[in-house]
Amino acid sequence: MPQITEGIRELQKALDKFLAQESALKNLELECRFGRLIKQPRRFNANLTKAAFYDIKTGVSDSLRWRSHARSCYRQHSAGRIRTRLYEDGHCETVMKKRLMNLDLSVSHMPFDIRVSLSRETVVDPGNTAQNEKQTESLASERKRFSHRKEKSCWQTDATLIEATNRSTRTYQLELECVDLRKALEKGTRHLAKDCLLTLYELLEFTAPLDKQSRLSLANYREFV
Repeated sequence: MPQITEGIRELQKALDKFLAQESALKNLELECRFGRLIKQPRRFNANLTKAAFYDIKTGVSDSLRWRSHARSCYRQHSAGRIRTRLYEDGHCETVMKKRLMNLDLSVSHMPFDIRVSLSRETVVDPGNTAQNEKQTESLASERKRFSHRKEKSCWQTDATLIEATNRSTRTYQLELECVDLRKALEKGTRHLAKDCLLTLYELLEFTAPLDKQSRLSLANYREFV
């Protein structure tokens, strides 16, 4: 099995700190995105190559451990922390996402990094948020999302095709999300951290075999106030 002890320890430490601060788990999200950590200036590019995206998406679709959960198409407008989504069935929602922490992990022998984030996402009234975000550039995109749930677990993959409306570009994003954080924490933060990283490795195996020398280690950690 790949070496993940350091990753488990760092993720458990972050979870312990922020979950102790949060009085309620409502609207709290734990998500992991695949991409590349850019060092100068430090940022995370959450896009995958087309080949890697379809390797993981197809692997999940063909696996007996995962089942198709949902498929959705929507237009998204993003301005700062505010995201407004208009779905093909006419349903519209506006959410605000407040990031609590990012933990970036590097995987040796792999062309990806992983960003684990803990955030609070709440549905808001778009009229009350427009003034606060009016100085932020609004970005619009058309999105197709394919979601799969892992059997007997709290994990879901979201594979998303994104087309920017102001230019003819397509990007590929994939994230792993804990859909029931309260249930996942019943066995403690260490169990959650280990289960999270093992599930991430399961997804990475769809792109390239991982051996015992593969190591997952902390690349960057940042807290948000």
